[in-house]
Amino acid sequence: KHLSLECKQKQQLRIAKNKATKEGWKVKTNEKSDWTKIRELDSKWLSIHGNKENSFAMGKSSPEYLESTRTTLLMDKEDNLLAYLNNIELPQTSTRSVDLMRRDPESPKGVMEYLFLNEIIHAQKDNLDFYDLGFSPLAKIDEAFSDNKVVTNLFKLIFDKQKRYYDFQGLYIFKSKFNPQWKQSYLVFPGIIELPSVLMALLDFNKTS
Repeated sequence: KHLSLECKQKQQLRIAKNKATKEGWKVKTNEKSDWTKIRELDSKWLSIHGNKENSFAMGKSSPEYLESTRTTLLMDKEDNLLAYLNNIELPQTSTRSVDLMRRDPESPKGVMEYLFLNEIIHAQKDNLDFYDLGFSPLAKIDEAFSDNKVVTNLFKLIFDKQKRYYDFQGLYIFKSKFNPQWKQSYLVFPGIIELPSVLMALLDFNKTS
């Protein structure tokens, strides 16, 4: 229930926190009037992700969806939107979980780290037991498929090299900064022949309107 920034592994988080103070970054909750800024940021973010949404295990950005969840925005001192994320509640497990997490590609380093810090601290203040950082697909793949080298090597190749549509490795590195307690999640599929279609279903890319 307590997040400490004192250990050596949290150096990048301390840097982000200090930078936020120095640069005058502000955290605010989403309002209807913010949708124009969010839509502009979405357009920039999606432009480097193939102009498509990934909807396999997360929601899609829309005014209705964001207003129905805890959505937090990070603004600079000129009131420009730097990044945002939204959370869903898992009350049966006293858990709050991040869903969408997006930043302006031109925003300074540390904006998303600082926004996550804010949300973790807020969850602590709300007396929640856990803050769930969400999936990190294909991470620790050796542990999951140690008995199938073909699948292991294929997934490791995707994890290490595929960044155009989904930066699996970058997401894992980012979330590791918070020293989370990792838990395995599994996907059952029929066999190696069906693997390409399973991967396409996982990515589930749809053109945005």
